[in-house]
Amino acid sequence: MKKKYFAVIPGSFCPPTTGHLSIVKEASEIFDKVNIVCSRNRYKKDYWFSQEECAAMWQSMDLPKNANVYTFGKIKKMFSLPFKDFIVIRGIRDIKNMHEEKRSLLISLEEFGVDKFFFIFGKEKHKDISSAKLRYMAEYMDLIGMKEKTSPLVISYLLEKALNIKKLFIVSGKTGSGKTRIINELSKKHPVEYIDVDELVRELHPIVKEHFNADDVLSLVKSRPDEVADFLEIPLIEKIQEKLINLKKSGRLDKDTILMIECAYGLKYKIFKYLGGRILYIDSSELKKRIIERKTPQHMEFINKIPGLNKSKKICSSNKLNLIVFNNDEEIEEGKIEELYLELKGQ
Repeated sequence: MKKKYFAVIPGSFCPPTTGHLSIVKEASEIFDKVNIVCSRNRYKKDYWFSQEECAAMWQSMDLPKNANVYTFGKIKKMFSLPFKDFIVIRGIRDIKNMHEEKRSLLISLEEFGVDKFFFIFGKEKHKDISSAKLRYMAEYMDLIGMKEKTSPLVISYLLEKALNIKKLFIVSGKTGSGKTRIINELSKKHPVEYIDVDELVRELHPIVKEHFNADDVLSLVKSRPDEVADFLEIPLIEKIQEKLINLKKSGRLDKDTILMIECAYGLKYKIFKYLGGRILYIDSSELKKRIIERKTPQHMEFINKIPGLNKSKKICSSNKLNLIVFNNDEEIEEGKIEELYLELKGQ
């Protein structure tokens, strides 16, 4: 009977990337089980995240069913040194990178007794993706650069770290649900900063009119919403990048700040792929009443163009987003807002 080995993919994964995920998926097709181990390299410094945070970030990735995630501390409790029954799987970018692996191999052998290694060459499309590059992109609010290189929730961690804030949320919900009001209530007593995506879209109206040769943007959005959304995607993200950079420079942010980006279409058009995977959904059954009260009947047609609660839950589940739902039908009491703040802060 052949001996079974414990296949591990060790690394700092600070943070995990789609390049790392590609190696995990390939390994999962070769080994019965693959065990990702979030560890630390004593030759590296200035880690952004703890081993526990890196392990949590891995759970937001599209992992194979036969992949498990551990911290190195957990592995040490499960197994005794030397790790003779381990096979270490290493992802390799190219031949040059393989030569650079020597130090890691020697550490595995000398410190942990691992003497079995398995190398997987990464795919060409992931060659330039690394944790270090993602951290660099986050520092400079390069939302476009980060998209598709990791999961939305990892982007949340990166932006929160780079901005030195507590949490960043996309605030979604149908027209008339009271998103702005809830944000204003939260900001009265708590360190809450706010970016209004609708305001940024209005700033882009001139280029929309020019591109589509249209006089009325509202009518254009009603008749060709997806085309307008596709055209605005990159200009809008660039506007948000600029806002984030200015906020970072402003000195208004600190480790207790919750940053809220109000974006009704954040789930429908997958804006979360740029801005992160924490979603606050404001739900209400009084949409039409609110629209009438604020005298904006032109917005009535947009109610059904924004995903409702059930659809939003499905989007969040399929993309592994963290969702908080706040029902805005009842009178907003101070206690309710306080409960919401604590939930946002602790997510």
